Amino acid sequence: MSRKKWLTAHIDKEIAAQVAENHSLDPFTALILVSRGITEYEDGEEFFDSDFCFCDPYLIADMEEAVIRIEKALENNEKICVFGDYDADGVTSTALLYSYLSGAGANVDYYIPDRAGEGYGMNVSAIETLKERGTKLIITVDNGISAIEEIEKAKELNIDVVVSDHHQAGDVLPDAVAVVDPHRKDCELDFREWAGVGVAFKLVSALADCDVYDLLEAYGDILAIGTIADIVALKGENRILVRAGLAVLNDALNNGTLRKGLKALID
Repeated sequence: MSRKKWLTAHIDKEIAAQVAENHSLDPFTALILVSRGITEYEDGEEFFDSDFCFCDPYLIADMEEAVIRIEKALENNEKICVFGDYDADGVTSTALLYSYLSGAGANVDYYIPDRAGEGYGMNVSAIETLKERGTKLIITVDNGISAIEEIEKAKELNIDVVVSDHHQAGDVLPDAVAVVDPHRKDCELDFREWAGVGVAFKLVSALADCDVYDLLEAYGDILAIGTIADIVALKGENRILVRAGLAVLNDALNNGTLRKGLKALID
């Protein structure tokens, strides 16, 4: 039986006390900041910033191409499939994008591979199944960046693919209509550490073209769950997304307006 040992961060209490004194902070708050390597006033201001500005989703490579293709599918009532994954990030990514598209009137369904029978990511058998269902456009979430052969198969079957992923991109990108992944080498971003659900949210932000906080009211709960579950760094946009999402989740708990799936899990 394997045993794990917790390794706690060393916190310099003298530095924390100095930070508390210099910036008139509660000592416990100063301890939290120092434990995260934040000792300068400007960095602390950014950490607690309530007027955070989200980056333009169109700064992510291929976002414009992705939006154009999805809007075309919406206009022509083409069959769209959101191709997700079976872990928490993949499921919340699927739920977020599927919910937005269905609310926008899309002819949309979703596909989540079987963990035991199919494993992670796209596979040829699944693509052939989607072809039989009349799918014209596949949008991947939390996968797709490494599906070179599978996306070639989709092209052979006249199915377009938009990739939405957050995993590291290889030297060769899949030959999709659009490859939306902040880890592409041609993406010049200050922040790129989103979970898959965060990238899906940026895609929805581009499609909806509305206030980000309005979208957080609608999807913040599942966005926070997927981001936390995928253990990405809670800094930059991730921290703000989670903070807003937890507020949405708590309000839903208090008001009795939880999503059915989340209520079932909590029960």
